Amino acid sequence: MKALPKIYFKSLGCKVNLSDLAALLDQLPAASCEIVSQQSQADYVILNTCTVTHKADRDVRKIIGGLKRDFPDLPVIVTGCAAVNCREELETHQNVRAVIPPGNHDAIVQALGIKIEHASQESSFSRIGRRRAMLKIQDGCNSHCAYCVLPSVRGPEHSLELNQVLAKVETYLKFGHREIVLCGIHLGRYGAGLAETVSLSSLLDSLAPIFADLGRGCRLRLSSIEPLELTDQLIEVIARSAFVCTHFHIPVQSGDNGILAGMKRPYKIEQFESLILRLYSQFPDVALGTDILVGFPGETASSADKTLAMVKNLPLSYLHVFTFSPRAKTLAEKMAGQVDPGTIKQRAKEVRRVSDLHWQEFLRAGIGQHHEVLIEKKINGGFRGLSSTFRRIQIQSDLLMPGDMVEVVAKNLDADALVGVLCNTDS
Repeated sequence: MKALPKIYFKSLGCKVNLSDLAALLDQLPAASCEIVSQQSQADYVILNTCTVTHKADRDVRKIIGGLKRDFPDLPVIVTGCAAVNCREELETHQNVRAVIPPGNHDAIVQALGIKIEHASQESSFSRIGRRRAMLKIQDGCNSHCAYCVLPSVRGPEHSLELNQVLAKVETYLKFGHREIVLCGIHLGRYGAGLAETVSLSSLLDSLAPIFADLGRGCRLRLSSIEPLELTDQLIEVIARSAFVCTHFHIPVQSGDNGILAGMKRPYKIEQFESLILRLYSQFPDVALGTDILVGFPGETASSADKTLAMVKNLPLSYLHVFTFSPRAKTLAEKMAGQVDPGTIKQRAKEVRRVSDLHWQEFLRAGIGQHHEVLIEKKINGGFRGLSSTFRRIQIQSDLLMPGDMVEVVAKNLDADALVGVLCNTDS
């Protein structure tokens, strides 16, 4: 019998990329290939890329170069966003077998030389050791923010049909996933491009009976959602939906209205602040995260101070901090007022310091509380999992398995995670 090709997968970037990877694996059942955990074992590498920043592009080049150095005869198939944005440059690498845009799974299967006879009958996320399932329900973006390449990479907005979303959720629950993350490039725009009138809030209402039937002891998490799309209606639906995690990631990018206008962001900082304070007041122990882009053209010391003051004063749990770099095909590429890289680095350092303080405060607030924790992996002497409010929690126990959902009471703090003890198990 001919040996199955061995494939090493590497996925960079966001949850949408992980969902794309799972969709590819759905096309590659276990009978057609073997997934390996070491590059040295592989016949092929599939590199699922990100291109949101210059650093993301550098990371892709670094990985390809490292593979060429260490495994010169190992072919690499590149997919993901950089396969669109940096195609010509990627094709110059000698070890790159093919550069294939995201979603073109048939082309990847063809590049691997694999013949598919049957669809996969198991969870693709489980095959790569993931306990949470990422479900992409929306793709593309029509916003054209001044710094962002994604509209040219991912194309216009489009959404997964409602019946397909419901079927996917049912499938993941039946596969045993205790948490499903709904994701998209512009998640709050779910429903755009569909013939039927649906929205993210109506989708959550449609999912309620599925979680009541198949998903008892399971939960749903929303990935990043824009400030103006977290509407009163959506907040009300989340408030009455016990299965939805009270974790909101709402990208703001800057604390200065002039910078937001230059970025082509469609809201004022006062609207973001009001939303954060409302969520903090309405949902007990809510997790609140945001994105900050430091160094956008025209950012002055005063602009940076406004951003720093905003993130200090709001009850945020954590920040994702990015540094601006000019991207081809964006409005910001040649804008006046480009900020010195050294200044950007220093300003980002200050914002990250605030983020670290917020995160430690948020973790400490969880001490003494009960947490619903999804066990994700085994660590030395126990297990590590994720709470519904996005806290990492370590548990010393020999009674658990990755994938279990357990109730834990947090006792103390250890670096970037809480340490807890089991109240009971529900596996």
